[in-house]
Amino acid sequence: MRKHKLYALVPAALLAGLWLTAASAANSDRIFANGFDPCCQIGGTVSGLSGSGLVLHLAAGAIVEDHAIHQNGLYDFSASVPPSTAWTVTVKTQPPAQICQLSNTSGTMGSSNVDNVDVSCGSNALIWDDGSWDNSQWQ
Repeated sequence: MRKHKLYALVPAALLAGLWLTAASAANSDRIFANGFDPCCQIGGTVSGLSGSGLVLHLAAGAIVEDHAIHQNGLYDFSASVPPSTAWTVTVKTQPPAQICQLSNTSGTMGSSNVDNVDVSCGSNALIWDDGSWDNSQWQ
């Protein structure tokens, strides 16, 4: 009789130990302290950039990230933005002698990457008219 009682206790003890180990691992092995699951990144395509100096700024809930861009092509912010988070991308720093404009600059994160925050850069050179001007031509 005792032999059967011992065998009945061993599986119960093993199951309890496995349950406690799994519960402990689930709480301590979380990647993100606030518990959100990583979802999606924000990015797009840069065109017309000549040189460096362009810095884009991402604001998405508690996430704030600046991203320096040095060349044309694809870019992504490194932060993962959780679903249902409102986000905005702006130009923080313009490159020298250029003006860069953004398209699709804000939204609410869904369940997939945003890859259409595009940047278009061009010259900011002023066009100067060397003609003669007098006070009568100013309006």
